[in-house]
Amino acid sequence: MKTISSQELSDLHFKSIAAFQYGSRIYGTFSEKSDYDFIYVVNDDMIQDLDDQYQFHDENISVYGLSKFQEMLDSHHIAALECYFLPKDFIYHCNHRFQFKLDLAKLRKSISEKTSHSWVKAKKKFKIEDDRNIYVAKKSLFHSMRIIDFGTQIAKFGRIENYHSCIELWNEIKNNPSEIWKDYEIKYKSKFNEMMSEFRKLAPKG
Repeated sequence: MKTISSQELSDLHFKSIAAFQYGSRIYGTFSEKSDYDFIYVVNDDMIQDLDDQYQFHDENISVYGLSKFQEMLDSHHIAALECYFLPKDFIYHCNHRFQFKLDLAKLRKSISEKTSHSWVKAKKKFKIEDDRNIYVAKKSLFHSMRIIDFGTQIAKFGRIENYHSCIELWNEIKNNPSEIWKDYEIKYKSKFNEMMSEFRKLAPKG
């Protein structure tokens, strides 16, 4: 991740089509040490001269070209949907009318893939010694269920209505003293499966 200067960040902000806040400070699961996360969308002719990610002090910035971001919306990628449904207070600016039409079959596919990836990542971060990172493992476990919850909200209401819906779940996982994957699997696998079953009922294959 490349470090960006204040002037470069100012230029990026000025030239961008849209800037969205993202991550734990939107979910309500941040701590005093948490970074700020942002997604910037820029014109396609500008993206080739930029990196995908930048860091400015405690800010992490992901950059997408307009076509790529619209493609993410079309495929129901959860990161793009979280930006699309954001409350106005967290949209720094948006000078483009993004298009989105809910397709439950696409939503099912996208959410299922992302949440499964997060569950597997949590398991690996607990179990594989060379890759072991308990904090990242806990975050991935949390995200595996938060993503299902957000997908369920979209399927049910046509939007994300409550970005803070999983605060209690995060606090529970974060404060669990165990560093053994099996303990988390026993505790959360049935919950994960129940959440997925509910989501799949709302978002059939088509």
